[in-house]
Amino acid sequence: MKKEDYDGEFIKKYDTSSLQGFNLVGERCDPDTIWWIHNHFPNVIINDNWWQTETGWLICSNFLNVDHFKHIFPTLPGSVTKPLPGYEIKIYDE
Repeated sequence: MKKEDYDGEFIKKYDTSSLQGFNLVGERCDPDTIWWIHNHFPNVIINDNWWQTETGWLICSNFLNVDHFKHIFPTLPGSVTKPLPGYEIKIYDE
């Protein structure tokens, strides 16, 4: 959508008020796309999650209904929020 409608003119033709969130999968989303979503859909929750084919499942995410998280974390460009239950993620080197 961003590629075809960067300025958001086409989006304005539709009622997107029921849209609650964007789920972005695979590698972390690029910051420009996060800002694009924030700009054109300011009230949606962006769930930028990260995983690899080898894991077969999400490693880090901002799941909306996981009691373990207690609340929804803000999506920051370049961040995929928190490790999911079952993973213990550690950073050893910058």
